[in-house]
Amino acid sequence: MTLLTGQTTITPVPNEQTSKHVTFKTPFKSKPEVFITPRSSVAGKVLLGVGVIGTTTNGFDIYVLRTNDTDTEISWLAIGKM
Repeated sequence: MTLLTGQTTITPVPNEQTSKHVTFKTPFKSKPEVFITPRSSVAGKVLLGVGVIGTTTNGFDIYVLRTNDTDTEISWLAIGKM
């Protein structure tokens, strides 16, 4: 198993799910498991949700739902076979 890590920043549209695509530097042989952690002190109040969708061997999409347009840093971890 191989681990890839990174971070990205999403500038959300208030009260709408806003997404950003992450591309792996090196593709996996099969679809990896992806885990994300937002960096926020207002989870559940202003930061209403984060998630991963559309994972492939080449990357994935992160979505964020906030009540404001504050940049949101997200750390990610992908685990799979390379």
